Amino acid sequence: MKRALVTGCAGFIGSHLCRALLADGWEVRGIDDFSVGVAGRVSSDVEMVIGDVCDAPLMRSLAAGCDVVYHLAVRNIMISADDVEDSWRVNTLGPGSVYHAALAQAHPPLVVFTSSVSVYGQADVIPTPESAPYKAGNPYTAAKIAAELYGLSLLRLRDLPLVIVRPSNVYGPGHREGPVNRFLARYAAGQPAIIEGNGQATRDYTYVADVVRGIRSTASREYVGQIFNLGTGKEVSLLSLAGLCADAVGCTAAVTFVPQRAYETVARRAMDATRARIALGWKPLVSLEDSLRQSTCISAADVL
Repeated sequence: MKRALVTGCAGFIGSHLCRALLADGWEVRGIDDFSVGVAGRVSSDVEMVIGDVCDAPLMRSLAAGCDVVYHLAVRNIMISADDVEDSWRVNTLGPGSVYHAALAQAHPPLVVFTSSVSVYGQADVIPTPESAPYKAGNPYTAAKIAAELYGLSLLRLRDLPLVIVRPSNVYGPGHREGPVNRFLARYAAGQPAIIEGNGQATRDYTYVADVVRGIRSTASREYVGQIFNLGTGKEVSLLSLAGLCADAVGCTAAVTFVPQRAYETVARRAMDATRARIALGWKPLVSLEDSLRQSTCISAADVL
């Protein structure tokens, strides 16, 4: 039986990944510090450890005997803006701890690092390919860039078996922070959606099941050293998203505008996932419109 370690296993994407691995017969270990993770998301079949990914001895022990380490533990962009010091620690030393834990094994497991399309900042090319340059517009982005570069340097110097994935604006059942579920929850409660800025900012919303499938498809040593975008390539403005969510709930798309947060500097985003399509055979299967019609996505609003 194959064994995987999932860091951030109680988080949004991590918990979905654990369920997918278990369904395919994998043995799954997980670690989470529950700073934002939810215990109820974690299957009882996961060998669960409450701990800090920056704990090097702990990570070495958890990586032992694993075929793949999926690193998803992170302080998100909102937390990173509020607590810069701790977020830098988790978002840079955490990946470093995972990399070194893998290298400490006699047969290093493959490491799949879930980075972010935030590393592109406001890209000059839309849809944005993996070749676009780094642009660090906030502490979260800077930490993700640092973690990527450190991992790639260990690949060159010490043969770290590393693959990097950059998902775009992931949403779906159980997501607490994203605008999709926030809008659904407020409309379901008879309240207007709250939009920061003028509502014209665009994002590339990618359904969590598609992202998990993409992350898992990179877990092969033939892809070591490669970076993959996971996105739909479609721009959707916040105002358009509010309209889609209102239609899904069956109400008027009422909106309240509030000032834009300082760390949100990207006006447009859509990803070019051609590399993933050609190399992995991956493409998004669930559209934003279709997912909003699914009761599973809408019912997730009641956990917000």
